[in-house]
Amino acid sequence: MTTRRHKSSSIGCTLHDSLGCVDASKLRRDETFEGWQRRCAAGVGEACLEAGNAVRFGAESSTHTPADGARFYERGCNLGAGNACARLGYHAGVGLAMPKNDTRMFELYEKACRCGDDTGCSGVAYGYREGRGVPQDYERARSAFTALCARGVQASCVHLGHMIESGMGALPDVLRARTVYESACAARQLDPEGAQGCYMLGQQYRDGRGGTQDDGRAYVYFDQACQMQQSLACAELGRWYRDGRHVGRDGARALQLFDTACSHGAEDGCRDADALRATP
Repeated sequence: MTTRRHKSSSIGCTLHDSLGCVDASKLRRDETFEGWQRRCAAGVGEACLEAGNAVRFGAESSTHTPADGARFYERGCNLGAGNACARLGYHAGVGLAMPKNDTRMFELYEKACRCGDDTGCSGVAYGYREGRGVPQDYERARSAFTALCARGVQASCVHLGHMIESGMGALPDVLRARTVYESACAARQLDPEGAQGCYMLGQQYRDGRGGTQDDGRAYVYFDQACQMQQSLACAELGRWYRDGRHVGRDGARALQLFDTACSHGAEDGCRDADALRATP
């Protein structure tokens, strides 16, 4: 799993001779999860990041917990892999496998950004937008998101789209936001954060924001996001299967989706799973 970063992502943080081997393995796609684990244990921060990504976004999500991913990210962050710090910042921000802590979230994003990681810089801008771990500053957030989105950082594109749609610091523009979300969603295979754009598109079509309400298109976008482990999208699909919205009622499928959402940090997914299990 790759994530867009500055070319100098390790400069000023940690450089290892074996980073070239890590990059070559990612290009060939011939390294196993066990291989990433071994390199991580040997002190290669980028290998810890790849192991964490395999748990967070890849095939290992079915056999490992988010806590396993957080441990890989923490070791990678301590070894100087900036993107691992950013991934760990997300865990701290949503309370995934650790207590929710805005101050720690912002500090981790700042560390990642200092290491040249674009996702970390996006997290810093998010902190300013929401006033989490730092005083709220829409102008600073919007400026940073715009610059990062122009470089292809999909998380920043989605955050910028949300500011545009919600009218944070300017008049709201739902259709312009949709264009931003569509671009992010289309890039999700290159940058998994783009899946958030799919989720936002699903919401727009579900609610008819900016045009005609369309459950069919909403379902497609929620499904695309859920396939990339976007927890809120999985929880949303679970409710559709539970209620029979656009699809046939399927309690087993709904519970599976709620459990997936819960295991990836969506609190409403946990509540919905508990409620469904309690239903006679």
